[in-house]
Amino acid sequence: TANAGKFSSDRTILGYAKDIWKCL
Repeated sequence: TANAGKFSSDRTILGYAKDIWKCL
C-alpha cells in the first residue's frame, strides 16, 4: 500500500503515530 512506502520512509515517532491514526 502507499502507506507502507511512506511508513518505511518516515521512521519517526510522529510519522508512525500518523499512520496508526489514519488506520484507526
